[in-house]
Amino acid sequence: MHFKTERLELEFHRDSLWLRFSFFGRTFQTFRDFAGRGLSATEWLK
Repeated sequence: MHFKTERLELEFHRDSLWLRFSFFGRTFQTFRDFAGRGLSATEWLK
């Protein structure tokens, strides 16, 4: 599933989740993997 608006972008798969959210000139993005590998990343961008 992929959902995108001007400020929010969400992509969801069976085994992972990716999210990007923008507001006030800053962007938050995160990635989570649920397939057992335990990968994740989160960052703030300006």
